[in-house]
Amino acid sequence: AENDSSKLSPLLIHVLEAMLLAFVTSAMNYPFTRLLRLPMVEVIHGLFETCPNDHGTQLGLCDATSVNGFASGSELEAWLLLAAAVRWLQTAVTFGALIPSGLFIPSLYIGANVGRMVGLRAIDLSSSIFGERAQEQINPSVFAMVGAIATLS
Repeated sequence: AENDSSKLSPLLIHVLEAMLLAFVTSAMNYPFTRLLRLPMVEVIHGLFETCPNDHGTQLGLCDATSVNGFASGSELEAWLLLAAAVRWLQTAVTFGALIPSGLFIPSLYIGANVGRMVGLRAIDLSSSIFGERAQEQINPSVFAMVGAIATLS
């Protein structure tokens, strides 16, 4: 007869899986950007607000020296895209695990990051076509809201 004490119980396997997921998630979030380090709800709030605001400044989304108050540039756009990609990967993995991880808030987060990045690209494109004055008409936070809504539909 086989020795049943050598087998791992299903409960222990689930606990170990949850611990591994928690460790990998924190290891992926912390070193890169504040967009991943802070709680998702705070980041979404910052992405939805127009500049200047405390959340946006804390996240590096606002720049008082720019024409419209929004920080822009390829580095910020890369961080927004990286944050969305990392969160998408984490959401896909944790959704398959037997732990409560949520889909609603991560979906809002991913869409808001991508939407904000598209809004920043729209500012750059409009300023190259229509000049600096056109930048004042585009608000990347509205793009963040539309992106968040789009990921839910």
